[in-house]
Amino acid sequence: MKGRTRRSGVPGSVALAALLAAVPFGCRDNGLPDRNLPLDQAASRTYNYPAYQPYAGEVEVWQLGGHRWQAGAHVETIEARLLQSVANANGTALYALVWDREPHDRLYSPVGENRWRVIERID
Repeated sequence: MKGRTRRSGVPGSVALAALLAAVPFGCRDNGLPDRNLPLDQAASRTYNYPAYQPYAGEVEVWQLGGHRWQAGAHVETIEARLLQSVANANGTALYALVWDREPHDRLYSPVGENRWRVIERID
């Protein structure tokens, strides 16, 4: 077999047959409501994403150092000795990491022993 190279893998005709057999399954109606819409309806349809719904409670926004800050849902475990008090906003003590200088990247409010809610700058 001089001059010939052997190809390994699936022959092209088998791959083509497998692809053509799979196409009808990818295009079928999957039974989800409002999933398969005609193009004219889909082009002007509005979507409601549950992740973007407004928070049910009131989220407080603090004005500190010329920036607006808001508590997020994220809670981190940090040893208290690594934080220093930097502000008191409406009765809520806010802390920053001891090596972090103004302008701070993020602040923290206590939620338990060595547990701190992250306060993010929103502007």
